[in-house]
Amino acid sequence: MKSSRLTLILALLFPFKAIATEVSSEHYHLHSESTIAETEEMSRVLEAARPQFEKHFNKSPKLRRDKLALYFFNTKEAWEAKIRADDLEIPDSTAGGYYFHTNKTAYLFRQPTRYYTRCLLIHEAAHQFHYLARGIKEEIPTSWYMEGLVEHLSLHHWNGKNLALGTLPVSLKDYAGAALRALETTPRPLVAMIENGQQNRALGAMVIRYMIMKQPKKFERFAKAIEKGEASEKAFRRYFGKLATFTPLFVTWLESHQEPLKGRFDEWERTGSTTLLGRADKVITLATFSESVTLAQCRIPNSNEQPGRVGLTLNYQAQEDFTVALLDQKGRLEILTRTTGGWKTVDRQQLPSPNGKDIKLAVKRDDDGILLLINEERLGPYTFPSGSLGLALDSCEIHFEDVSWK
Repeated sequence: MKSSRLTLILALLFPFKAIATEVSSEHYHLHSESTIAETEEMSRVLEAARPQFEKHFNKSPKLRRDKLALYFFNTKEAWEAKIRADDLEIPDSTAGGYYFHTNKTAYLFRQPTRYYTRCLLIHEAAHQFHYLARGIKEEIPTSWYMEGLVEHLSLHHWNGKNLALGTLPVSLKDYAGAALRALETTPRPLVAMIENGQQNRALGAMVIRYMIMKQPKKFERFAKAIEKGEASEKAFRRYFGKLATFTPLFVTWLESHQEPLKGRFDEWERTGSTTLLGRADKVITLATFSESVTLAQCRIPNSNEQPGRVGLTLNYQAQEDFTVALLDQKGRLEILTRTTGGWKTVDRQQLPSPNGKDIKLAVKRDDDGILLLINEERLGPYTFPSGSLGLALDSCEIHFEDVSWK
């Protein structure tokens, strides 16, 4: 990060006693209630997002001051207090953050997971960049476009160094799945959103993603029309035609652009196209593929100091109906089935200890049942009801690499 400086300052501006961290990077002033380490990481995310914002919006903000300001808080109460202190109005009660175009500043507070907190940081920074780069002076009335665009950009991969915006993640929100369900279960949701102005974040994000991926030049002209105040319905029809024609094409595309894995319990996030980070604090957590997947495999960079257990999901049917295989550092394998009210041990095996080497895991489902491959050890077949395959971990933080499925 160019010309960065770090100072700790007393948060005298706030009506509560706290120590705030301020990180000043090349393009941003980030004021934060968090730790130095987390604030510095957030600053790196902002700088990594900047060139991608520039590419998307085709320009950069031109300001008298040289850096953009964002405030991050640990609680909603602290967030509201700072907004009031700046003589601003508290936004909608469901908001986790807000960009105020009147003072060109974004405010946000911590979300339930690291991934969602980072999504919100990118979301508000994207609003800020959008308004300032395009010279937007007033609120744009087409909220599904404004929110859908920054929601699309905020879906990301981050590995601590490299950031990719506008990707398909692994998340409990599952925007792609939620958008598809809305189309399948809600009467005319695209009409409600595009013609009647009804907000649907998941559907809006996926419509924007489709436009950008399939017809980027038309999307640019559509975006400029919206930002000049043209009605959503009129601009949409001019550049993308009638909804009756658009909808089946969009649905077909959306069906093939679903998240590859679903995090059944937080916290999971994709860090790259074939890498995944999972975290579990004294619990078992899992992420699953679609039921059509019959082979899943991965590699886990190992360490003798790694606590907890790593493994695979052998069949997932519901939150209280699944089976996992978990391996610890000493080579002890346990296969457990979760049922309402508790756990049932299916099998225990003593395998060779990994001894600090990488762990290679694979699970295959065929007519004989479920087969496991753990390094060179083959186990099974085990007979379970039909369900989804996936990844699993217990009481640790793990990077899954070379993740593949078919």
